[in-house]
Amino acid sequence: MLEVQLEIFVEWGHCDPAKIVFNPNFFIWMESGMHRLFSTAGHTISRITDSHPLFRGVPLLQTQANFQTPAKLGDTITLATCISRFGNTSFEVCYRFFRGEDVLCTAVQTRVWCYAEGEEQEALKPAPIPESVRVALSDNRQVCIKLVSD
Repeated sequence: MLEVQLEIFVEWGHCDPAKIVFNPNFFIWMESGMHRLFSTAGHTISRITDSHPLFRGVPLLQTQANFQTPAKLGDTITLATCISRFGNTSFEVCYRFFRGEDVLCTAVQTRVWCYAEGEEQEALKPAPIPESVRVALSDNRQVCIKLVSD
């Protein structure tokens, strides 16, 4: 499966008063990792929306995270993101945060491919994941992205 690795520099705003990363930031980074994965595969959410006006995204159904070691102010950490499973309308995204050889956090999210439904197009309806997206996200390669901070 395609894997995208993001290098993240831990800054003051990511941390709590103990100078360790405030856990909700991991979930913000996971969202970024998932979007970078789709972008690297050539399927940005905005491009999909442009070509399929009723597409409404990939809402989160379930998440589970295991925090093993804290990340600290000044650390450079890496987030690895890949798809671990495809269903018909849903998929699992796996995340691994690490610093060198130390695993900081692992997480799994279940997301669903959704289109608008109903007269007002306010309801969401699960839809089959397009084959082109499955193929692109199944590509056997690793891409590393270094984020530069000010």
